Amino acid sequence: MFRHIFRIRGLSTDFETGQPMSVANLRSEVKTYLAVLYHFAKNRTQAYMYVSPAIISLLIASDVKIELFGLAVVALATYFASLSTYIYNDVYDVKIDKTNSTNRPLVSRKATGKNLLILTTILDLASVTLILTTNIFAALSLVTFIFLGILYSHPKTSLKDKFLFKTIIAGTGAILTSLTGSLTVGILPVYVIYVALVSFASLFILGSLGDIGDLRGDMEVKRRTFPIVIGVQSTIVMLLLIVLVIILGTVLVYEVLNMGLVGLFLILGVSASMMVVLKSLNGNFSERNSVMKTRYKMRTLHLLLQFSMLIGAMQIF
Repeated sequence: MFRHIFRIRGLSTDFETGQPMSVANLRSEVKTYLAVLYHFAKNRTQAYMYVSPAIISLLIASDVKIELFGLAVVALATYFASLSTYIYNDVYDVKIDKTNSTNRPLVSRKATGKNLLILTTILDLASVTLILTTNIFAALSLVTFIFLGILYSHPKTSLKDKFLFKTIIAGTGAILTSLTGSLTVGILPVYVIYVALVSFASLFILGSLGDIGDLRGDMEVKRRTFPIVIGVQSTIVMLLLIVLVIILGTVLVYEVLNMGLVGLFLILGVSASMMVVLKSLNGNFSERNSVMKTRYKMRTLHLLLQFSMLIGAMQIF
C-alpha cells in the first residue's frame, strides 16, 4: 500500500523505472486528482452533515466565543475525514453504484481504484494533522471516526453489508464528530452530549432514506437494510417515531440543559417539519427522484436542527 502512496504517477519518481516524471505527466495527474476531488466535494454533500455537529459542539463548548483558527481546523479536519470515508466506500461499492449512481468516477472510468485510495490517504493524513494541532483527545475521536469508516467499507469487515450496522454507523459518525468539536477545547458539556444524540438520530434518518433510494441496487447485491428487512412503509413509520423521540426528549431535558425558550421552539418546529416531510414520502417511495428530494429536504432540516440547538444553548429567553 505504501508503495502506491509514494508512487503517485506524476507526483514523484516512478518506483519501477527509477525515472522522474515529466512536467506534462505531473500536470495531467494533478488535474485528474483535482477533478476527482471536485466531483466528490460537489456530489457527496452528505459529508457536510458530519461537519455541522462538530462546529455546533465546538461553539457550545467554547460558549460561542468564535476563534477563527480553531473553527477552521475543526471544519476542515472533520470535512476531510468525512469525505475520505465516502471516497473509500466508492472503491468497494462499484457493483451497486452501476445501478444506483452511474455518475461515480469508478463507474464512469474517470478515475481508478488506486486514484481513490491515494486521495483517501491524503485526506485522512491532512485531517489527522490538522486536528492534532488542538489536542490528543480530539484527535483520538476523529481517528476513531476514520477507523469506523474503514471497517464500514473494507471487504474483510464490510459492516455496510450487515443489518443494523450500516445505518447505526452513519449515526455514530455524527456522535464522534460532535465529540471531536467539543474536545478541541478540552471539555465535554452535557449539552454537547444532547447535541451528539440528536445528531445521531438525524443521521440515522438520513441514512435510512438513502437506503430507501438505493433499494433496487441493495436488493441486487443482497444487502440487508431496514427498507428490505422490515419494508419501506415500516421504515418510514420508524423514522417518524425517531423524530417523535427527539421532540419528547427535548421537552424532557429542556430545564436540565437550561435551554433557552427560543431554541426550544425552534427545535420543536424543525422536528415537526421533519415529520411532515417524512409523512409526505408515503406513496412516493417507489420513485427514486421523490426519495432523493425528500432526503435533500431532510438534509436542510438537519442543518436547521443543528442551528436550533446552538440557539438553545445561547439561552435566549
